Amino acid sequence: MYNVLYDFAPPGHLRFSFIIYKPLIKLANFLNYFSNLIAFFLALNLLIYPIEKAFEWQLVFEKKEGQLMDTIQETVGTGLQVPPHILLMEDELSVAKGLETILTEEGYDVDLAMTGRSALDKFGENVFDLLVADIRLPDMDGLDVVRQVKDASPDTEAIVITGYPSVSSAVNAVKIGAFEYLRKPFTDDEFMGAVGGALQKKKEASMEQLLLETEKGRLIQKNEVIRVLNRTTEDLQFWRDLMEKGSIVLEGYQLSWRAKAAIVSGDLQWIKKNVGELTPNQLRFIYKRLEREAW
Repeated sequence: MYNVLYDFAPPGHLRFSFIIYKPLIKLANFLNYFSNLIAFFLALNLLIYPIEKAFEWQLVFEKKEGQLMDTIQETVGTGLQVPPHILLMEDELSVAKGLETILTEEGYDVDLAMTGRSALDKFGENVFDLLVADIRLPDMDGLDVVRQVKDASPDTEAIVITGYPSVSSAVNAVKIGAFEYLRKPFTDDEFMGAVGGALQKKKEASMEQLLLETEKGRLIQKNEVIRVLNRTTEDLQFWRDLMEKGSIVLEGYQLSWRAKAAIVSGDLQWIKKNVGELTPNQLRFIYKRLEREAW
């Protein structure tokens, strides 16, 4: 009936005997185990709680960061994007104001210059993405302004507009790097198409840069120029189209705008420098082009 006998005798006291049931010992052991288990989970919770809180704060931070980036992107996309800066050089006030209105309505930042000198002064003080230049100005030739602008800032595109078109001025405009040559009167769509094309060209890497980056590119361009000149000796219709329509006929060839300009304008110096010596037969078109321009 009795399982364990414990004798307990503190010093200086009488000796007592305690008889304890075995089930009571099991209960005491169980209570001790249970209390230790509770203590373990409490300690574990103390360790896990800071980690959970840190993770929660990280999620909150990431969410706020994402919202902030979305807000920044929306703001940049809608309000803070810098519009292209265009200088409009035109001495006729009514024409200048009309073109300024069209450009402004499309969201462009536009400055006006009524003379060539004032246009050059503005270029000395500001950065422009595009120059729209009338040829006939009260103080100087508009093409001289374009030339000086392109020399100082090759990345600035130029559109030439004129009420007095000529083959000579069109060729010169191409030579100095004008993107487009518009004859007055032109429609709003024609004008905005030229503006959009010029600005798009500024954004993209030009074929000129891509072709001249490698020796292979230079060789390709040289061979393409020779191919064009050989075709002028074999295809009379191609000769006529190239003479009358200009660089538009060369769209299928891997040529930079400078190479196209050299062929169309008869720039013999550029061709000899970049292509080399050619046969008299290959140069017939170039000589005829120069002869026509001089005439």
